[in-house]
Amino acid sequence: MLKRTALALGVIAALTTGAPVFAQSTSAALAGRITDPSGAPLAGASVDILHLPSGSRRTVTTDSQGRFSAGGLRVGGPYTVTSQADGRESNSASDVFLNLDEVSTLTLALEPTATLEAVEVTATTTGLLFTPDNMGARTNITREEIEAFPSINRQLQDYVRFDPRIVINDKARGSISAAGQNERFNNIKIDGVPTNDQFGLNASGLPSGNQPISIDWIEEFNVGISNFDVTQADATGANINAVTKSGGNEFSGAVYGVYRNSDMVSDEPSEFLGFDDEWTAGAYVSGPIIEDRLFFFVGYEEFQRTSPGTSFTVGSGDPATDVRGLTQADLDRIAAISRSFGLDPGQAGVVPDRENSDEKVIAKVDWNLSDQHRASFRYNKTDASDIILSNISQTSYSFDSNWYTQEIGFENYVAALYSNWNDVLSTEFNVSYSEYRSEPLFDLRAPAVRVGVNNNTTGVFFGTERSRHANQLAVDTLTAYFAGDLFLGDHSVRFGFDYEANDVFNLFLQDVFGSYNFASIDAFAARQFSAAGSPFGGVGYRL
Repeated sequence: MLKRTALALGVIAALTTGAPVFAQSTSAALAGRITDPSGAPLAGASVDILHLPSGSRRTVTTDSQGRFSAGGLRVGGPYTVTSQADGRESNSASDVFLNLDEVSTLTLALEPTATLEAVEVTATTTGLLFTPDNMGARTNITREEIEAFPSINRQLQDYVRFDPRIVINDKARGSISAAGQNERFNNIKIDGVPTNDQFGLNASGLPSGNQPISIDWIEEFNVGISNFDVTQADATGANINAVTKSGGNEFSGAVYGVYRNSDMVSDEPSEFLGFDDEWTAGAYVSGPIIEDRLFFFVGYEEFQRTSPGTSFTVGSGDPATDVRGLTQADLDRIAAISRSFGLDPGQAGVVPDRENSDEKVIAKVDWNLSDQHRASFRYNKTDASDIILSNISQTSYSFDSNWYTQEIGFENYVAALYSNWNDVLSTEFNVSYSEYRSEPLFDLRAPAVRVGVNNNTTGVFFGTERSRHANQLAVDTLTAYFAGDLFLGDHSVRFGFDYEANDVFNLFLQDVFGSYNFASIDAFAARQFSAAGSPFGGVGYRL
């Protein structure tokens, strides 16, 4: 068992001339100025920030320079921002949308009450790609862009390509590289929960072969590269940060399904394309539990892909696909000898299609504790399975006792609290716990056996695959994150900590049930072990 614990403490002070630098990892922020018609700042003006879908409200007051700031806000919108000062009519900006982990800026110019007939509101939100407060290169992908972009695989990898520095190394495995870095150097978080392959076996960087949370449940995400914000860590490649959807005052939901088969893609055989057909079906619903106060979001999704088992055959006469030097008579004889020893090797000669499937569930609750404090709790679970047909190539073939199903489970919990304590201090705190489990399932607990044919240049395998005799992986991850932002006019100070602990249990023992290698079918019948051509470390042996 391995245990890794990381704790980071950070404090940074920045001298700014515009918006404060207090981007928060799972929320949005708004800052700006309130001025009179001449452009002079208005101190003591009241600024009301209203999230229309949920009725969430935040009220702040401008400082001596007319500046205001509010953090811990919901991602997206629309928001209505209203400002009011003594002797001046209340003016507002509508359809304001806030991006994840970004500080949007807004300027409101108020007119005197005496000029009500000609009231004009000037409201602007700055683009965040080129501002003096940027802390690295980052791309935001909003819900509107997610819905507008056609994706066949409906995987995260399709959407992060909005950032031109991202390339896909291996489309089949979902491997992505940022700025030339290894795919395992990326950091992926959803609602603050590390959603990485913590053990490092999967090229996609995710804990399962498919995305653990449906893209239909994602509200927004961003891709950060070379980001020097102290809250961004654990990545030398891409820092991919996502937040899930939340409920609002209106009930909403969707039922969806996606289907495709190889004929829709190409005239090439399905063996070349890597799949026969695949489908996704899911649904989600959200709404209020208590209007303006408590909201829910729940969803379910199922995915299944069917792929050709193999293009290699026995006795077809095609040298491109035939397993070299192997006949059906050889398979029948090997099976008969094995059964005479009391070991049933299973079936051979017909390789079924492979199936890859998973089920996902999510449940999320958002709670407006008050106008200044907001909390959320989210649970999700993914169960996936993938049939592995081992030892099938042009120089090897296996009975079905040598195949297995890899079962993967990923379950996590996260709770977050967002607070604006006063007009100058905002904080975000979240804690998460996740469990990752990976274990092979097989029908037969037996030794691994190889029988050579065609002068021992081709092997026939049966029994439990040698590397699956004792193989379990479990990773438990606990994280805690706190960030506080102190806004002091031209200065902003960020402070906090980031904690992560991983408990890793990895059981990997080859050949525990025993391993046998035979140079020929005759040697197998006579039980004569052979070291020549053995895949078992050069010798035939039994433990």
